[in-house]
Amino acid sequence: MQWGQIKTLFIICFLILDIFLLQQFLKTMDSRSPSGDIAEPKLEEYMKENVKGLDKLPEEQVKDSFITVKARNFTADDVKTLKAMSEQEVDLLGSGNLLYSEFKEPVPIDPDSTKAEKELELSEHILSGGEYVYWGKDDASGALIFFQTNNSKPIYYSQSGFVVAFVNSDNEITSYLQTAVDEVDRQEPKSMITAYSAISSLFKANALPMEDPEITETPTVGYYSFVDLDEGQQVFAPSWHFAINDDLHYVVMGSEGQFSQHDNPTFVRNTIRKAQDGMRDAKLSDEEIEELQNVYQRLLESTRVSDEE
Repeated sequence: MQWGQIKTLFIICFLILDIFLLQQFLKTMDSRSPSGDIAEPKLEEYMKENVKGLDKLPEEQVKDSFITVKARNFTADDVKTLKAMSEQEVDLLGSGNLLYSEFKEPVPIDPDSTKAEKELELSEHILSGGEYVYWGKDDASGALIFFQTNNSKPIYYSQSGFVVAFVNSDNEITSYLQTAVDEVDRQEPKSMITAYSAISSLFKANALPMEDPEITETPTVGYYSFVDLDEGQQVFAPSWHFAINDDLHYVVMGSEGQFSQHDNPTFVRNTIRKAQDGMRDAKLSDEEIEELQNVYQRLLESTRVSDEE
């Protein structure tokens, strides 16, 4: 037998031996690790011991649809409508899908008013006011956040469907930013994961705060998209929203349990930056652009993060 053949035979033998030893190693590791059937109940028990507010979780099985929407472009007629509703100075930014308006006479709003009262007050001064629900407040800037709805359910934390109303120290709305979407298509409703499964996915991923996480509101169903587009169509998935310790917000997609975390101050800052970007394509004079730049810079400073990139 030639040396080359002997060498090839040795290589094959050692390869077979390596495969055998790897199999033995994996079997040993499996025997030392708890099986999924054992670990899962322990994880569930640990979650029940450490996450407060699980009694707020809805128990029913929910069905809802994926929706396809497109950005709504505001028009000159919309501007006329706004000016007829109340005296406003209106600018259309970007390609017309972002509206910024300042009230000549600020609109009083009671900080202690109910959610429904805030929605009613705003609806009398903006376009399609009945489509928006009050979501919350950015404590840093005082801005009030309203989310657009679809089928009476909020579209969570989307730069494509919101109103952010800026409030002065006298509790008056001085100006606001607005975007909107229109539905293009709706799929057949499908079963979502339960609220319990959704919060479990957050717990398993170690996404919740380490100390005393508490569900502080009853979870609700709305719509969410991981990709926020200014132009064209985009798909929103039915999703669960969880408020944890009041100011942390998690959105969990109802199909596979993918999730994202949000907070109101960051959302407000992003809307202001969207307006800054929108000036580039807007049909504004140099003087108007400079004035708006100063306005948006002041608004950013009110969020106390104007030094961020």
